[in-house]
Amino acid sequence: MVQKDFQRLTTDNGQQHYTQTPNTTIYDQPTASKYLIKKMKRSNITTSLASSLLTFLLLLLPLLKSVSAVTDERPNFQIFQSRAKHHFTRAGEKVEGEEELRKVILGWYAIPGAEEYQICHQCVGRIDESTGRINEPEDGVAQAGRIQTVSIHFQCGGHPCLVLPAAPLGFNHFHLRYKKGGEWSLWSTVRNYNVGEIGPMEHQEL
Repeated sequence: MVQKDFQRLTTDNGQQHYTQTPNTTIYDQPTASKYLIKKMKRSNITTSLASSLLTFLLLLLPLLKSVSAVTDERPNFQIFQSRAKHHFTRAGEKVEGEEELRKVILGWYAIPGAEEYQICHQCVGRIDESTGRINEPEDGVAQAGRIQTVSIHFQCGGHPCLVLPAAPLGFNHFHLRYKKGGEWSLWSTVRNYNVGEIGPMEHQEL
């Protein structure tokens, strides 16, 4: 038989017994003591589990903050090299059909801890400049631009870089994001370069 609960302990003629409540069974003192001990042990186990869970959550909190800090952070896209060249074949001739295109080299300062980079080329309107997030595409409308993944091992002058073999003349727009701890950051603010004359290019605010 299982005792559901004990309400109170009373004394009658020097003998201890438990007052019976509805749907309960009266036990003698040894049995009642065993029941109370068992109940206390269960309570201690529950308290121990709750304490362990709280400790685990407290240890996990810094990690969650770290991940959040990465995913909510907009990178500082510092470009140190931006240059336009003609696209030549190995024989030194201009690539046929690409006379009005330019080879663009874009180099930026490495971001500490970055595991990988992505450049979004010509993504104006695709990326929200105020938040650094991708705008949801409208039904049936293709998203602007192209996202290219750049390995941290692909470098120009010891820094990560991207080489576009056939960039169009006129303004070219670039956003950057990086991966850290397996999580992608937000996109940077846009960098604008007017591709035309051969040589270095300067960022222009539009």
